Amino acid sequence: VICYWLLLLVTGGRRLGRWFLTGVLFVLNLEPKNAPRKFLARNHQLSDYQKKSNANFVKLSRKLYQLRQYKALVSARNFHQRSADLLGQVQRMQPLSNKDWLEEAVRKERLMI
Repeated sequence: VICYWLLLLVTGGRRLGRWFLTGVLFVLNLEPKNAPRKFLARNHQLSDYQKKSNANFVKLSRKLYQLRQYKALVSARNFHQRSADLLGQVQRMQPLSNKDWLEEAVRKERLMI
């Protein structure tokens, strides 16, 4: 089975399609939690740097998804604090693929309170 996350990273999937399909996969639970990590670890065509940067992208994009789910459950103040923490993690994380995209996505989420 081809991991959807890595397929998007390799093909540079479109932004709208990425969010829609990612949401569908998470809602339907079609993607096991460890599948992207296992795929990255077993892929011998990627360098260690690429594996690490893609693994960090998967980790932080999962946190962004969880933050979106969390927004409906908490106060705006608490959500704002969590989103600020996530933005700080994105800015500090090295190496990280698609860093600009993740920063933009977190900033947009913070504005949508």
